[in-house]
Amino acid sequence: MPIKAILSGLCYTYAFPVEGVPHFFPLMVVSLFIFFESLGNSIKKNLLFVLLFSLAYCMSGYYWIPYTLTEFGEINAPFNYMLGALFSLIIVPQYTLFAILFPKLSKLKIPSKNIVIALILTLFEYFVPQQFPAHPGHSWMTFAPYLYLAKVGGVPFFSFVSYWLALSLIESYRDRKIDFVLYPSLVIIFIVNFLFPLQKEEIDNPKQTKIKLVQGHINNLIKISSRKGYPEAVSEVLARYQRLSSEGESADLIIWPETSYPKTMNTEFMTKNSANVPNLLRKVIMTTNSQLVTGGYALANRNNTFYFETEYNSIFLFNRAAEYQAAYHKQILIPFGESLPFGPLNPYFAKIIKNVSFFAKGKEFTVFKLDNGINAINAICYEILFSSFIKKYANNINDPYHFIINLTNDSWYGDTAEPYQHRFLAHWRALEFNRPIVRVTNTGITSVLYPDGSESGNLGLFKEGVLDITLNSKQNPETTVFSKLGITFTILLSLILGAIDYLRKTFFEKIMKTDKA
Repeated sequence: MPIKAILSGLCYTYAFPVEGVPHFFPLMVVSLFIFFESLGNSIKKNLLFVLLFSLAYCMSGYYWIPYTLTEFGEINAPFNYMLGALFSLIIVPQYTLFAILFPKLSKLKIPSKNIVIALILTLFEYFVPQQFPAHPGHSWMTFAPYLYLAKVGGVPFFSFVSYWLALSLIESYRDRKIDFVLYPSLVIIFIVNFLFPLQKEEIDNPKQTKIKLVQGHINNLIKISSRKGYPEAVSEVLARYQRLSSEGESADLIIWPETSYPKTMNTEFMTKNSANVPNLLRKVIMTTNSQLVTGGYALANRNNTFYFETEYNSIFLFNRAAEYQAAYHKQILIPFGESLPFGPLNPYFAKIIKNVSFFAKGKEFTVFKLDNGINAINAICYEILFSSFIKKYANNINDPYHFIINLTNDSWYGDTAEPYQHRFLAHWRALEFNRPIVRVTNTGITSVLYPDGSESGNLGLFKEGVLDITLNSKQNPETTVFSKLGITFTILLSLILGAIDYLRKTFFEKIMKTDKA
């Protein structure tokens, strides 16, 4: 069992990007086949298998966690590696829950059991809280642009198909049974995806937005020092962004990455008087004649002590007159980096644990309205990994939106696979919602991710520079089926497939009885 669990975990890892090794979709099917085939009637053995699977997956796929614990939390070896290994306990909680329930599920005497189990797993991965949501459906990105159904069912649909395929292959292997609903369904899925490939739309009289993406490449030492207010570090950061913003082509909108402006801004004061907009930002805007989006810190509550939820991790929009226009405050905070998951105990921990930022949580879904009539919604860092969050955002605004701004700072992860994994998983939101994602990062990878699965030119890791991109937008972009229904589409489809399978089996049973008579 240990060898199978480790092999399954490694196959799961390499279905996703890891630098130096090409990711390969069939490895996901192999991983799931081994995983399901190895589970049995003992909950204890199942949990041990999942633990070993998770350990192999975590230490090979998320090997950058110990590095991050050192950079972000100042936790050195060997304790960073020990804590990194402990993340195995929470890396795939949906599979832990499934392992506990598997003895009961496997004994169910119901028609279309494989479809039911595949749906249950898909629901688990969608609704069970997770730190790093990398699901089987994501690995289908290998087939882009031949992923038309991404706009319809999103990642949950492709995860459902992956689970169903693995379960049916096991049934064929063990019982020599062929799933007569699965294989025609797979043929239809591939035909639809290949006949209607995702592609960049040809837009008549498009609204054009010239965007300048600025990658400052501020290392962590300077970033932390500037945040603490050290004058030399602050000057270095501001001078670099000011210089880069003036390079390249003229732009309608300049975008800086997450927390790039190191000083706290007061949105209330800036709303009352544009003179309260920081001088450096005003100077950049007036010099370039562009609107500006920047990541930074917004004052949340000046009455709190011990730096507990006194600030938001935010994105700010300023217009061409250097006036504050809007802000979005991050809603999904990174546990152990931006908050702690201990609810009412957090204020007490804030007095003791100095390496956690304890940001306040935003509540508003803000639309950034540009001067040319184009709108954008926002996601900070790993918020972009949660399709349910983007769906909620899109469905809670009244205005159409034309692209998604995703600001991030992956400098904490060093020269590892994390920036590639982050970009890979984020790209699915472009497919699901049929909107370009403008990703601007501190140390790379900065680019635009398009809804057809392609990417603009990019600024790679640890490079300082700018990227000038022109976005063409429809005045009223279409809303995808996934944006409206989310996982509901997969639920409805699985019910239909289950009904077809039940009717098929009932029909053949009647024929068999007739023949015997």
